[in-house]
Amino acid sequence: MIRKIRNLIFAAVLAMAPVNLFAQDVPAWFSEEVKVSEQEIKRKNSNNEYVPFIDKTFSACAFVKVEGEIYSLYDAQNKAEKVASEKLVDYLKKNKETKALEKKPEMKNWKFNDSLKDGGAYVLVQVMYSYEKPQAPKPVKDDKAELVEASSLSRIVLYGKDRLTMVDSLNLQSQESIEAHRVAYVDGSASTSKQSFYYPDGILVYDNVVELNPAAMQFNLKNVIKGRKTVVVVRVDAVNGADVDLSIADGGKYDGNAKVQKDSKNRWRNLVFEIPEGTITGYSPKLLLKSKNPKQKIGSITVYQLL
Repeated sequence: MIRKIRNLIFAAVLAMAPVNLFAQDVPAWFSEEVKVSEQEIKRKNSNNEYVPFIDKTFSACAFVKVEGEIYSLYDAQNKAEKVASEKLVDYLKKNKETKALEKKPEMKNWKFNDSLKDGGAYVLVQVMYSYEKPQAPKPVKDDKAELVEASSLSRIVLYGKDRLTMVDSLNLQSQESIEAHRVAYVDGSASTSKQSFYYPDGILVYDNVVELNPAAMQFNLKNVIKGRKTVVVVRVDAVNGADVDLSIADGGKYDGNAKVQKDSKNRWRNLVFEIPEGTITGYSPKLLLKSKNPKQKIGSITVYQLL
């Protein structure tokens, strides 16, 4: 009874209003097909990090005329919402959009057409869900490779799973440092000179170098803790490449080798030697550097340990 009264009032209002005999324009958002759109946006993930997410939206429309048992524009709107929702759900089932099926379609837009010829309601319903955008796997960080090309060595470095601390350095520009580390040369002669070369990062670095001809360079470490994992970083001139052996002559047992390729443009490189945990048995072990290439230029040496 109430519906009939409401419809009579609505009909009377239409009768008093100027008559629109022609169909109104279809809204721009209306489509007979189900539409799918994706939008990328950054938001926090479960790890509290801002990462790209994809908002995937499914849209369906319907138009229902005021005719038969549809007595008013509001009835047409309700019916159109139902028709559009059913169309959307059928599409999601057919395309196996399981995440979207967990959501209930919601009416996002509507428009009445109050013409006498095509009176009715246009309705737009949508379902939207978000997912974290798959990221390309990050390249595995090669800490050793980074050290090889590092123009500046920090006090703390991350090396694999280890956090290493700088404990010693042999500065060949300092006579005091040379004497403190008891630098000596065996099995040949060595000459010293000042050099300035570039690292691959474009940084120009000045250093004193020792040219082994083909002497071995002997020196003692300072401030190390015996038994700890130790990384020795040796600056070299790579104009002809480098192929250098490092061994412990006294205070442990270790024989290692490190190589770098020839680079006549960015000539500085760092040779990295890993001395395993438990290897160093003395508080000031004596190390021996010997090059397989003649006239190899050796620069400053930096020592890290796992503390």
